[in-house]
Amino acid sequence: MHCMMGSFVSVWLQLLLVTFVLFLFSCQVQGAMEGGVVRIGDQIILEEDYDETYVPSEQEIWDFARDIGIEPEKEPELMWLAREGIVAPLPSQWKPCQDVTGEIYYFNFTNGQSMWNHPCDDHYRELVTQERKKLLARGNLKKKEKKKKDKKEKKEKKDKQSLKQHAVSRLCSMQ
Repeated sequence: MHCMMGSFVSVWLQLLLVTFVLFLFSCQVQGAMEGGVVRIGDQIILEEDYDETYVPSEQEIWDFARDIGIEPEKEPELMWLAREGIVAPLPSQWKPCQDVTGEIYYFNFTNGQSMWNHPCDDHYRELVTQERKKLLARGNLKKKEKKKKDKKEKKEKKDKQSLKQHAVSRLCSMQ
């Protein structure tokens, strides 16, 4: 009975502690709310205002393309990544936050990571690198195919010319 009572008290104390921590957190958040704004300490937790119908301007797309490593003038075949990436929503575990200076940063509430750039930017930079490799591989394959085709055409032309010369020399020898 004593052992059972001890584990009951232990569970009860754990529940009490969890309840107290949640109470303190809710007091901090409630005290920090000002007109729908949530503060934790001196940081403001924002909500992403994601608009699926938003169409960025060409200038915004070009600027973002440069941010993720695309040279728009030289790499128009990669611009689809910039068009897609600029409107990508935040992953669910991330929230935009504002520091005391008014700067926006992103915080991952799952693992505690924070960053200044949109969390999807690095993902799109990596996609740019991967797509370049694919295009380069395709380009090299096309060059090899073209080289093969050119070689074949050259051989056929040479064979044709050889046959022509042979036919002409036979005609000349018949006369």
